[in-house]
Amino acid sequence: MIESTSSNTPESASNQCPICNSTFTAEVPSAGDVPCSSCRQLLQWFQNDSRILQSFFESESSPLDGDSKFLSLGMDSLDVMELIMEIEEEFGVSIPDANYDQIQTVNDSIRIIQNQRQPVGADEDTTMD
Repeated sequence: MIESTSSNTPESASNQCPICNSTFTAEVPSAGDVPCSSCRQLLQWFQNDSRILQSFFESESSPLDGDSKFLSLGMDSLDVMELIMEIEEEFGVSIPDANYDQIQTVNDSIRIIQNQRQPVGADEDTTMD
């Protein structure tokens, strides 16, 4: 997925999203890795709207970020399963059981959502938004 934002300024720069690896154009060059707008929106959902994560995160003193590990937040495997069900319901995706073990951080979750939303390759079964 290539995402671009229009800009009339010479500061526009091509970046690579550190989460989904898509290439996008940022209006202002950044000093660090900045996610694309789609991944940034998903990260904001995890930070602000996930009721499962909020119940664990209220006691944390550091901000939730993409590298936050669910187990370090005090979640157990049942809590992660509930989070996966919340993700499936919120984003209209179906996460295969085989992928559950791959979901250990917020970024892992975002990658799975992005992969389910926009399948890679020429699969016969395509998902429509």
